Amino acid sequence: MTHLGSLVFEKPEISRVLFDHLLKDYQLVKKGEDNSKANLIISFLYYIYTNDYDLYYETMIEVLRKVVVNCLSFANANLDYAIGEYILQREGYDIIMDLFSRDYNTYIFVVFPIESFPDEYRNRVKDEMFKALKFFAARMDNEKYRLSSFEQCKNINRILLNYFKDELF
Repeated sequence: MTHLGSLVFEKPEISRVLFDHLLKDYQLVKKGEDNSKANLIISFLYYIYTNDYDLYYETMIEVLRKVVVNCLSFANANLDYAIGEYILQREGYDIIMDLFSRDYNTYIFVVFPIESFPDEYRNRVKDEMFKALKFFAARMDNEKYRLSSFEQCKNINRILLNYFKDELF
């Protein structure tokens, strides 16, 4: 990726030809679509090359989704965690909050602990937790989602008690 990135930035005349060729075989991240088959590295470089911040941001959201899954699934996910930290430093904590408000995946806060967030995010995190709790509580009426929703409700309650106990009681 480093060599490809250097090529994209240093030789724009070659980059266009390269992307024309790559885009025949690889799918880019698109907003509001299923991006499970999108190539994240090519999307990342292409959207930097085309200066499309919105789709670059969508690509970073997809990368963070993969980072969370990999950090929770693999015993030695140091590279994934480093990628997540890089995105966090580059884009700020808003991207983590945006990802949570899209997915309501509490495991995001296992990989990126709330105590590492700046104080100004405290109320926003709490508000998003309550929204997520309402969402999952409503889904528990559906047998298909009951178990996963219960697990998320349990995680949200644990997070609220661990980080916001003084404000709740």
